[in-house]
Amino acid sequence: MRACQNAAPIRQAAQLASLCVGRLTLAVPLRDLQSLEPVLDVDTQNCGGASAGTIDLRTGRCPVYCVDESLAILKDPRPEHRICAILDGGDAGPFGLICGAVEALEGDGLASVGVPPCMRTPDSPLEGLTLHGRRVLCRRTGAAWARFMSAGALEPAGVERSERSHMLTELDPGMDEDCV
Repeated sequence: MRACQNAAPIRQAAQLASLCVGRLTLAVPLRDLQSLEPVLDVDTQNCGGASAGTIDLRTGRCPVYCVDESLAILKDPRPEHRICAILDGGDAGPFGLICGAVEALEGDGLASVGVPPCMRTPDSPLEGLTLHGRRVLCRRTGAAWARFMSAGALEPAGVERSERSHMLTELDPGMDEDCV
């Protein structure tokens, strides 16, 4: 039996994991999310560089990072940070990102756009934005987030921290209601 040559290709729906950090929602490809661990399992005594600590996985120990809603790296998780999302960091290996909530998103309701010119800086951690209903998600791969976190790239050139915080949190003022 031959396959019909006129059959339309099956379009796979976009699949993302949303990671809520305060009023900011980060998005990574769902395939980059390896597991979810409780923040209580993070060893904060064993930290180095920009990491907030490490976590033991069956594959070994990996660094764990914590950021605030302006993407400044924190040494201590906030009380609302309950989840450690283990992400595939590509060549850097797995790493943890502490967040308040994690959600799997898929479907045609996701619309991706580039970073608007007002948010583009030479060292911006954002690759694009994804719209999901009323929410705006800051998109990047796990490998790209790993490079950003391990480099400790805290202050984009030419943008004061208060301005950066304002730019990121103004994406969707109601976003924190979805993430608490």
